[in-house]
Amino acid sequence: MGDGMNLTNDEIIRLIIGLYYYQQELDSQEQSDTLQISSLREVVDLRDKLEDYLLTTQPPEYAKETAEFIKTLAQTMEEKKMNKRIEAML
Repeated sequence: MGDGMNLTNDEIIRLIIGLYYYQQELDSQEQSDTLQISSLREVVDLRDKLEDYLLTTQPPEYAKETAEFIKTLAQTMEEKKMNKRIEAML
């Protein structure tokens, strides 16, 4: 990350998880104004940067585990999003 950024891997993972939840919150608002879309894009971009940083700074064996965790987290959050949409339709 930038100079002076002293976050541990655990802190970065917590930030990534928080950004997934924040993204889900923004998605649930279902507003189409440009500020909300811009915020959503910024959240996704920041989360992607944190994930990339985490994966590229770890030894390969840990990066593989982290990648699997991120993949599972993304799938879980997408499933939750779809379940909410289905519930709203019923």
